[in-house]
Amino acid sequence: MSRLFGPVAHFGYAVADIEAAMHHWTERLGIGPFLYAPRVEMPDFEYRGQPGCPVLAIATASSGPIEIELVQPLDDSPSAYLDFVRRNGSGQQHIGFHTTTMDEHLKLVAARGWTILMQSTSGGARSIHFDTAGDFAGTVVQLSETTPAKLRKGALQAELAATWDGTDPIRLRSSIPGASGGLR
Repeated sequence: MSRLFGPVAHFGYAVADIEAAMHHWTERLGIGPFLYAPRVEMPDFEYRGQPGCPVLAIATASSGPIEIELVQPLDDSPSAYLDFVRRNGSGQQHIGFHTTTMDEHLKLVAARGWTILMQSTSGGARSIHFDTAGDFAGTVVQLSETTPAKLRKGALQAELAATWDGTDPIRLRSSIPGASGGLR
């Protein structure tokens, strides 16, 4: 538990091949099932102060209270995910916290000297990634506003994980009622 932001909500991985990554997590680690959105456009997006609209593939699964998030850039639009994959290949890109008090958390972040690396808004909720160079050996910190849709999706995902028998390891998010909320 972070004294600043509360419990860790998820670990985010930027990946070069999301299907291979999902298979790794489900087959080698037994974590799943993944809720998969093969194409997500991010129209309300900014990276290093510049607007953009990256296209991403996103997959999420729960392991107890922690969400595993896989993100693959699908185009050359600038983003922290694309930079990470180009520089490192696949790996952990960020640690994420959910918040209902974003503005208070933004003050804490500013006091630490962190700058906004990347931000987007989806479903009225802000998701902000901070450049924490020097503090976390390159791991980005994400704050994501909690919404009712995100909470419903998280509960559904946790229930699917708790009852998962290893079959049907990758499920299209669009085909599962209640799973489309809270993509980020």
